[in-house]
Amino acid sequence: MKNAFKILVICDPQLKDDVERIVGHQSSRLQTVYWQRGHSKKEIEPILNAPKEWDLLFSVYSDYIVPNHVLNKVSIPLNVHPALPNYPGVGYDVYPLIYDDDYCGATLHWMEEKCDYGVVLDTLPLPLPKGSTYPKVRKLNQQAVITLFEKWFRIATNDSRHTLYEQLHAPLQRQRGWDGNYSSLPDRREKLNVFKSLNPIQWESLQIPDSVFFKCKP
Repeated sequence: MKNAFKILVICDPQLKDDVERIVGHQSSRLQTVYWQRGHSKKEIEPILNAPKEWDLLFSVYSDYIVPNHVLNKVSIPLNVHPALPNYPGVGYDVYPLIYDDDYCGATLHWMEEKCDYGVVLDTLPLPLPKGSTYPKVRKLNQQAVITLFEKWFRIATNDSRHTLYEQLHAPLQRQRGWDGNYSSLPDRREKLNVFKSLNPIQWESLQIPDSVFFKCKP
């Protein structure tokens, strides 16, 4: 389309099939890169560090922290975070379980240099059935991420620039912040250790793998 955005999508490979179904064919105005925590950043950094400027950046279920010099080259930097606004940072697949939440889901927010800090633009809560396990929460969070990404990707690619800016204007004006404090890896490890020691039987039923003590996405 004549006024199409130049769009860059950064995504975790776990959601590659869904993302590719949504974005379709690559072109000079659309590029998708995949990166997984623990892998070398050399494959994607030449793309991010190139002088090319992007109109729109989607970070989708990604652990890659987009550096400020890249954000400065993007008109609209958006992140789809795999949790509701009460859980910025890591822990989104376990906190709904140990805190017995009624919902899990995803958050779309404006990206800033500080991780999971920008204005909350949209959310997608999904009911979390009682007795859910770690695999269930993980699947629901990923489902919410894909649904929220597809919604806003369609807005960006099917409508005019003017329409996208109109859609973003109201939530940007509201300046909604996050509902919880940022959780780091050490924070998550400490909270899980406490819960595990106090609730050993319940811990077993939640099916939380030991790998969550050490990394973000096992």
